[in-house]
Amino acid sequence: MYPAIAGSLLVLVPLFFKRELGSLAALILMTGLALDPGLVVMSRTLGSPMGAIGFGLLAVGLAYARRPLLAGVAAGLSLLSGQAVIAGLASMGLAWGVTAVYPPLPGERR
Repeated sequence: MYPAIAGSLLVLVPLFFKRELGSLAALILMTGLALDPGLVVMSRTLGSPMGAIGFGLLAVGLAYARRPLLAGVAAGLSLLSGQAVIAGLASMGLAWGVTAVYPPLPGERR
């Protein structure tokens, strides 16, 4: 049941970024996340990394929406989902480190 809840909540993550993406892009992204066969299979399999993915992205979206308590709850549920969190945190840390070290190109916004 836990991966299915995480997979269902993953569809709602683009709503947090609707202002930056636009309404149409957020709707298309939500539809794509709902119909993606790989995510559907992962959300129906016990022991899959769907809890880490779903609750982790939900925590990022809630933190972006300035909801720290709910973001902490979602991050805690993501941590409870197993070892997939370590790979996710390592890749997000690497991406953050690369963007912090290299300045944007001329004419690029950050």
